[in-house]
Amino acid sequence: MTKTILIPTDFSVQSLNVFKDAMTQLGETKAKVLLVHGISLSDSISDLLFFSKSQLIEKLETEEFVSSCWLMQNRFRSRIESLHVDIFTGFNVAAFNQYIEANKVDEAFVPVSYKFIRRHKRSFDLVPFIKKSSLTATEIQSEEFIEPTWIETEQLAALFFNKSHARG
Repeated sequence: MTKTILIPTDFSVQSLNVFKDAMTQLGETKAKVLLVHGISLSDSISDLLFFSKSQLIEKLETEEFVSSCWLMQNRFRSRIESLHVDIFTGFNVAAFNQYIEANKVDEAFVPVSYKFIRRHKRSFDLVPFIKKSSLTATEIQSEEFIEPTWIETEQLAALFFNKSHARG
């Protein structure tokens, strides 16, 4: 059986701790993984005319984030059917419920102690949307989230060496 899971991300290597812990929690279950970031759309007509999700994602992704995703995909190669990074542009829980229905999401994994980092002036934290939605949310508690002062390269290495606990 394959599950589609949603994991909120702020495009930091640190946010991928939830991804790693979710895969551990799922055991041998195969997964389609959606890493999703929330962005409010601009009210400007010209901004909307030239809006491109793929260009925005490229702009927000760091080289370290892309490398970390690749490493995670290889680490769980036998259990990850697909890994997709996406942007949610809705502004309420009803829109989020439509997003999870359209993407056939079965479960979300959310961090308990991680503080969301705004990567864009219109970025927003998806966790409140997830908790208010119809989606089953499993909270991931990490004892040793990586210190935000570490550089991304150190975060990449630490991604594979921290302790975590999941609770649903």
